[in-house]
Parts: sequence; structure tokens; C-alpha cells
Amino acid sequence: MKWLTQTEIYRASRSKKKALACSQEHWRQLSTATAKELREAACEGRIGTDDSWCAFCKHDKAVSDYRLCSACPVKAAGTHFRKYYCVLAWRRADTAFDSWLHRGGSWHAWKKASKAMYEFLMSIEV
Repeated sequence: MKWLTQTEIYRASRSKKKALACSQEHWRQLSTATAKELREAACEGRIGTDDSWCAFCKHDKAVSDYRLCSACPVKAAGTHFRKYYCVLAWRRADTAFDSWLHRGGSWHAWKKASKAMYEFLMSIEV
């Protein structure tokens, strides 16, 4: 799979519409990848689920000081895990990814959570 690069994500962060399209593509890639593709890319540092892989987080960091995501359409559209975290769908996916990759967690839990995050992003309009 041709994964999105940090450079592509940063470029997309300059516009909210491009950031949304980029985030949707990133989570489409994550949710449709095979276990082998995902593990190889993660071990090589070519993919991730944290804020460094989110075009919206990069946009907010570029226009503000640090993690001021009050204007983020992703955060505005969802249920929050904690005040300074992204939406619950992201938190579940991030936790499932880390569990699967590093602690022998469930592949199926990861697939379900990543698909939910992708579907959530597809429901957002900017």
C-alpha cells in the first residue's frame, strides 16, 4: 500500500477541506490494510494513529500554540473522551491499535475501531 507521508499530511493541513480528505484517506488505509501491511508500516514508522498523523491536529498546531482544537470539525462533531482528547472514536481506535501492535491485543477489535473512526470521519462536513 502507498501510505500517506508526513509531508502529504502537513500539506493537507493548510486547508480544512484538504485536512478532512487526508484524514479520511489515512483512516481508510488503516482500516483496510492487512495485518502484515499494518505491522510492517508501523514498525518502519510509516503509519500511526496519534496526533502526528492527523492533518487537523497539524492545522491547529500551525495556527495556534498547542493542542487548541476548539475549532476542529472532528472534535466538534463527536463525543469526547476527555477535555483535551479527540473524539471517543479516535481514542478507541488509538487504544486498539496500540494494544494489537504492542501487547498482543485483538486484531478484530482494531479492525472494528478503525472502521468506526473511518465512518465517523466520512460523516463530517467542513
